[in-house]
Parts: sequence; structure tokens; C-alpha cells
Amino acid sequence: MFQIAIIGVGKISTMAMIPAIRKARSANLAALGTSSQEKATHLSQKHKLDCCYPAYQQVLEDPKIDGVYIGLPNHLHKEWTLKALAHGKHVLCDKPVAMNLQEAREMTQAAHTAGKLLMEGFMYRFHPQHILVKDLIQGGAIGKVRLFEAHFHYLLEDPENIRMKHEMGGGGLYDVGCYGINSARYIFSAEPHSVTGFWSLGVKSRVDEFCHFTMRFDKDRVAAVTCGTRLLREQSYAVYGDLGVIRVPHAYVPSPGQTTRVVISTQEGVKQNQVDPTNQYAEEVDSFVAACGGEIDTRIESGVENMAVLDAVRRACCSGAIEEL
Repeated sequence: MFQIAIIGVGKISTMAMIPAIRKARSANLAALGTSSQEKATHLSQKHKLDCCYPAYQQVLEDPKIDGVYIGLPNHLHKEWTLKALAHGKHVLCDKPVAMNLQEAREMTQAAHTAGKLLMEGFMYRFHPQHILVKDLIQGGAIGKVRLFEAHFHYLLEDPENIRMKHEMGGGGLYDVGCYGINSARYIFSAEPHSVTGFWSLGVKSRVDEFCHFTMRFDKDRVAAVTCGTRLLREQSYAVYGDLGVIRVPHAYVPSPGQTTRVVISTQEGVKQNQVDPTNQYAEEVDSFVAACGGEIDTRIESGVENMAVLDAVRRACCSGAIEEL
């Protein structure tokens, strides 16, 4: 059984990853790393953990740990990924994997040098609804694909939230816009060659609170994405072809136990395909473990490719010009 530990005790780590690892078929939750003894004691009791360390470094020094999930704020991803790799641990790092492309490249090189896996944690890719979408496209259900459109928003009014902290890698683009980039690349099975973008920065936060950007792909394909922290929750995408449209209403973070839908609209009418509830985090963990053992999974990436586009979008939003990749 693969022994995995969690570094960082934010909402995703405690509410999603702890139950996901326990549900996973191939992994055992061996330890949790916190930043204080008080947190370690509290979380150990709350989650009935056998091993809860009061310092992140102690997780890395534990010889029984095979791999770690890094659920720290964005600005700490590089530091603790490099430390984990240096201690011989495989790394599943929350998205975005780094603060910029240079950091992502350094982390990927470190993983290569260490002979360990670095995987960016886009858990949505492991939900079967997206496999269904790709199968439908490849089967010609909507004809020739021309446009991908994604929206991921939520309303955040707490100025103290880390997602509102510029120095910690806050902003809607880092937090949820990266999903639009990733899913466009995943559905198109290609990389964009240029991007344009606009964002609105908070006066006090200095982070992007609303962002709209486009990505141009080969074969005259375009992806348009909106994201941010100013609008009520939305997390959908749609794929437009010359014969129809595929819509995924709950694309990225379905509620636990939720049956999702993949809706196809053509001249023949509307067909709704129901997809059984799936713990996409647990599926992600099992795929991570399998990849650590050498299995190839095309849904897994180090984060370099996505970060290259994310960097270009940020440049475009600042310059107002078309940015080439």
C-alpha cells in the first residue's frame, strides 16, 4: 500500500483530500503535516489520525512516507515541492503548481533529477464525465469542433482570505481560471499558440477579481474563459461544433454524491447523459499512485504546459496585446 502524507491543512486538504485518500484503493493516509502543535493536536483528534506532525519538515523526514500531497498556499508550492523531492518523495501538488513558468520548470527538472513523479492536482480530469465528452467528440456527435467556452466563478467577500492576498498567489486566475486553461487544452488535446485577455484588479487586494481571456488553437479553434471572485458560483463548460453543442453544467467540483450531466444539443433535439457520482479526488489519488509505479496516464501533467499558458494570459491582461506562446 502506497503511504501518502498531506502537507498543509487548508479546506481542500481537510475536507477533500483526507476522505479521498481514505477512499482510494491504493493509498494509505500515513501522516498529516501542520504548522503548529496546536493544529496537530486538534486535527489529530478531529480526523482520528494516528500521525499528525506539528511541522511540515517532519513529514519529509519520515522514512515510511512514499509521497506527499502539497495543499499549501500557491507561493509555497515550489519551496515544499523541491524539499519533498530532495527527500525522495513523489509529489502531488495542488494547482496551480507554481507561481510562474520558471518555477514550474525548476520543479519539473528537480523531479526528473530525483527520479520521482511531480503531478499537478487537477482532480476534475479524473471524473468520468470528461472522458464521456471526449468520446462524444471523437465519435463525431457534434461534428467539427470550433469553440470551447468555460466559466468558473464564486463570490468571495473576505479580504483576509488567502485568495485575496497578492503576495500569496491570490486572484481568480490562479485559483479557478487555471481550470479553464487546463480543460480547453484537455478537450482539444492541443496547446494554444496565442492568447488575449482582460482583467479587473481589486483596489485593495491588487489581485484579479474578474478575468476574461481567449486562447487560439490550430485548426481555427478558439477557447473563451471567464473566471473570478465577484460573481455567484458557476463552474461549467461547453464545446461547440458545427453539428451541435456539448454542455457540462457541473464541470469542475460536483457536490459529493452528485449525479452529473453531459448534455448534447443537436438538430435532432437534446439528450442528457447522466454520470454516476464519483469521488474525483480519490480517483486522482489512485492515478497518482499508479503513475508513481510507472503506469502512463495521459490525464497527468507536471504543470509546465498549463503554467506556460497561465503566464501568457497574465502578460496579455497586463499588456492588452496578443501574447504568443
